[in-house]
Amino acid sequence: MQLVGKSLADLKADRPARVFTVGTGISASIQCLEVVENLHKHGYIHRDLKPANYACGVGEQKKLIYILDFGIARRFLNDNNELKTPRDKVGFKGTVRFAALSCHKNAELRPKDDCESWFYLLLDPIVPQGFPGRSVRQERDKLFMTLRCREEFRKLLDYIDQLKYHDRIDYSFMYQVLRLVSVVNCRPKSPPKPAESTVAESPKPESETPQKEPLKPEDEAKKKEEEEQYAYRREHGVTFVQKHKFV
Repeated sequence: MQLVGKSLADLKADRPARVFTVGTGISASIQCLEVVENLHKHGYIHRDLKPANYACGVGEQKKLIYILDFGIARRFLNDNNELKTPRDKVGFKGTVRFAALSCHKNAELRPKDDCESWFYLLLDPIVPQGFPGRSVRQERDKLFMTLRCREEFRKLLDYIDQLKYHDRIDYSFMYQVLRLVSVVNCRPKSPPKPAESTVAESPKPESETPQKEPLKPEDEAKKKEEEEQYAYRREHGVTFVQKHKFV
């Protein structure tokens, strides 16, 4: 058995503000997703993905992330490598805060649900208050509205949420979105324009069409930043790939 270092949960707790930078969080989440993808290729789902079940290596392996605790892992393929028929009702498995919605509904879990839990553990280290958990009635966009790269996170969660039991996961699409998150997050924000000096203007005729009230400097900077991000996303845009079925 190989010795590992601190878990992602412990590393987050050691941070002064108990939060990772978005860049660090994305780098860690890519490794976490690679491990999950490899597990799925062998026909197993973990069913309890969370920051405490990922740990960094030690020594020369300190930049590698390992997955831990296969106590409730389950094989989702049969002996012929075909997807098993889902059971009608399944008992809750996992950790409440990071469990997929299907788990809360006592439905059969599949690789898609591992990816949903992975998405939650992705948010947990980069949101100052940590991931609060997701309920069926919760407005999901509130999970990441404080982040600059919220459009990319929304696109990623849209993809995960639309997957059905028999759908094959397009991991390449997910990696592509994560790379886009890194690009968008690392771009410098547009500096706010200095406030314009107030100069007395001659009064305009009453018949002239009234002009819209000019934006405040901070609102104008925010609008410009959103326009730049939209243009940048179009240039580096990602598209949904058709879902595949297990054969």
